[in-house]
Amino acid sequence: MGIRRTTVTEASISKKWSEGFGQGCISTYKPWETVQSFSSKGNSHRVHSTKTGRTHHLFSNIERALFLKAEYGESFIDFQEQRAMEREHTLAIAEVLKIKHPVYVGTQIPFVMTLDAVVVRRGPDRTEFCEAYDAKEASALIDSRVLEKLSIHKAYCEQRGWRHTIVTNETISREVIRNLEWIRMGAAKPGEVEPVVGLFEELPERMLASLKTKGSRRPINQYCAEFDRSHGLPGGAALRVLQILLWRHDLSTSLSGALIHLRPVSSLEARKPSVGQFALRLVA
Repeated sequence: MGIRRTTVTEASISKKWSEGFGQGCISTYKPWETVQSFSSKGNSHRVHSTKTGRTHHLFSNIERALFLKAEYGESFIDFQEQRAMEREHTLAIAEVLKIKHPVYVGTQIPFVMTLDAVVVRRGPDRTEFCEAYDAKEASALIDSRVLEKLSIHKAYCEQRGWRHTIVTNETISREVIRNLEWIRMGAAKPGEVEPVVGLFEELPERMLASLKTKGSRRPINQYCAEFDRSHGLPGGAALRVLQILLWRHDLSTSLSGALIHLRPVSSLEARKPSVGQFALRLVA
């Protein structure tokens, strides 16, 4: 995947900063680069988030996996992809580390370096904090030049008190991604009208109450089919209810391993509505 050839000048960089690229938060954040900046080669993605209210520009499958995992977190607030780092800071860091700062191809103009993602979360004390991530193929980490650039990223984050983590194609398993995709399908879409009466509120409450009294060994998909029949719902409605509960973290389960709907009911945990109360394991 390559950047489309455009003429980069100090004026164009200043204009981009003034227009707010690489800045903002939640729905107003504007990534420094978007997928339109790149050729069609490679696995780029545009993914809308109901939590941030905007479309995220992800330049690889690794970045998409990172986004899905971060967005699902209960403490999640924001995902800022392609977060620009101020050149005066990255240039100073490169000088201290005695590393050549990257420049735009065919020029001597210092490159605006970006973090693949800055994730904003809320801590247990309700204060917000940032974590920075870079997404790389594991095989790329043997390249000394890649490691040099990442050392600039890490130093930049350390100056701000941000933890810096490198995520590779080996970090998040396919099983986790698959289960995150399945849960995410249940999120209510912007402006969505309930396809089934009570789907967003009443039925989730009924399912939570029902789960606490049901046998723990039955597969979840069997339980959901019975829930559909007993409540006069169209087939598949209860699975959507389950997805909604998982998306809201009213239910939780391990993201690793088998597909969620093929597991036993005992693999689910329900939390009490009061903040700070522990999760209650569902047993017969």
